[in-house]
Amino acid sequence: IAPVLREFRERHPEIRIDLDVWSPHEPPVEDYDLTLMSADDRYDGNVIARKVLESQAVLVASPDYLRRRGVPEAPPDLTNHDCLRLKVLGSRPSRGWRLWRAPEPDKVVEVDVQAVVWANHTSTLLEAALSGVGITSAPIDLAAPYLTRGELVRVLAPWIAGRLTMYAA
Repeated sequence: IAPVLREFRERHPEIRIDLDVWSPHEPPVEDYDLTLMSADDRYDGNVIARKVLESQAVLVASPDYLRRRGVPEAPPDLTNHDCLRLKVLGSRPSRGWRLWRAPEPDKVVEVDVQAVVWANHTSTLLEAALSGVGITSAPIDLAAPYLTRGELVRVLAPWIAGRLTMYAA
């Protein structure tokens, strides 16, 4: 669905989209020898797990989107942009994006953004950003190939939108 979102949003800019990509509510750890699960820095699960990877979430957009809408210069500028937000299973969607500069994690800036697309699937949001739908937050590791090829551009560097951890359970 992500590739057609840009055309749909251009025809119907007043409509906000909320996408659910199926995923189990509880990770089926007992069904597999090894289960990988991702979490933000607030994860406090009751599963025995080992941290295998840490990453940062960065804001990205396509060059085409930035040409059409302009490049945000500061976090408050995001309120004038089409933001594509990740919704986390089991939590209420927040309107704000919490941003901070990586070396200063105590200096958090909250920006009240109106998401035009909510989805519970990072790849869907990344595909929508690649299609020029708007600005999204993505793990730097997933965005890196697109950034290297120039298909995505990092927005508001050095600000980050989160720290993510991958666990093996």
